[in-house]
Amino acid sequence: MNKRNVFLIAACAILVLLVYTLDLFKLNYRMTDWSGFGDAPVAISHVEYFVADTLNVLGYTDHVLGEQVTCTEAVAFVETDEGELYRCCDTRNEISCIEGDFSSDIPPVDEECVSELTRIFGVPASLANAKEYQFYGSCSGGRFAELTVVQLDDNGKIQWKHVRVDPIQITTSVLRCVLGPILLFVILWVVYGIYQRRNAEPVRRF
Repeated sequence: MNKRNVFLIAACAILVLLVYTLDLFKLNYRMTDWSGFGDAPVAISHVEYFVADTLNVLGYTDHVLGEQVTCTEAVAFVETDEGELYRCCDTRNEISCIEGDFSSDIPPVDEECVSELTRIFGVPASLANAKEYQFYGSCSGGRFAELTVVQLDDNGKIQWKHVRVDPIQITTSVLRCVLGPILLFVILWVVYGIYQRRNAEPVRRF
């Protein structure tokens, strides 16, 4: 057995092991960086709810800025120390907040969904140096389930992570149902070739 065949078999065997044992859900969460929400114009003491990527474009007049703003990014429903409620959103240029009661925009917490998603992604139950550490999950879309993890520090700064099930599920299926069998076939093909060469009859000379 030459070194090339040994290297090929070893490399394929390692890849097969990774394909079938590596947990891409937990790896994806660990590799996803925290995103900063930006500096809000109000002092945030509590996060009521957080949407990492709003499905609805929010357009309204911000009386503090004195202009019309459009929000297509992250949205945070927050409370101040004085108990005032705000909906703050990322306009891509800055954070705009509008006061009001937006409780009707906040869906009820699905604790079973959140618990299952935090387990799947291996999210730690607590986070050091965070004033608040919360999870918001949605499982209504089946394989399109998604989890948002939010932390609030003592300075009222929000950081968040957003992970989705469907792209990881698709990647895992492709790796295990397509790449894995191909790698196993390569290993068997190389081994079979080695066996054939070792047991081949010598050519007779006349």
